[in-house]
Amino acid sequence: MILSHPTFEKMIELEENKITVLAVENPVQLSSYLYEFKSQINGYDGGFSLFEDNEEIPLSAVDLIIDPFNLDLNSKEIINGVSYKIKSILNSEEYYLSTQELFSEISKFSFQVLGEIDYDLIGSEINIPSIIKLISPHYDNCNKNVIENVCQYLHISSKFTKTRIFSFVNLKTFLSHSQIEQLFKYVMYEKIQLFLFESSPYEHSEYLNETIIDSDLCEITLK
Repeated sequence: MILSHPTFEKMIELEENKITVLAVENPVQLSSYLYEFKSQINGYDGGFSLFEDNEEIPLSAVDLIIDPFNLDLNSKEIINGVSYKIKSILNSEEYYLSTQELFSEISKFSFQVLGEIDYDLIGSEINIPSIIKLISPHYDNCNKNVIENVCQYLHISSKFTKTRIFSFVNLKTFLSHSQIEQLFKYVMYEKIQLFLFESSPYEHSEYLNETIIDSDLCEITLK
């Protein structure tokens, strides 16, 4: 994938098995980029363009994460994705007969219970959406440190949402060097595309494809 902006001297290439970094040392420029980037993710116009094989990809495919301590493992989009997967499993050849038997047993049981109260009482139809609602699938994110939580979020979100790129802001502020190395290894193993906004460059690393815009707005590309 390619990310472009009118102020970039060169387009930024988001390569597979590389962590892409945009390090902007000028705080005003960094704030401007972040505001514009976030606005475009939310559907507004702006200067950023994302392409893959000459086809433009909307920035809504990017998840911009500003606070890694406040990741929602049970967002509406994630739970909808999980529910869709459950529905596919229950409709599959392997589970279809068991699912229909379950519907029949629950309907029979509810009919008997309601009949104990009043024969005119009826219950709702038992179907896949009602079973999913009864199951209430969700993730437990208790007792995890920040790096474990970040990795779990990336795994879940990449599996159950339409997110193509995960973008963090000033990740070095929140994670130690060893934690960052751990994260980089994890996302490359999982083939998750990471794009980082930073206020200062990283030390040279085999994992990185880094573009630096210094305090004088001069651009340097490191690979």
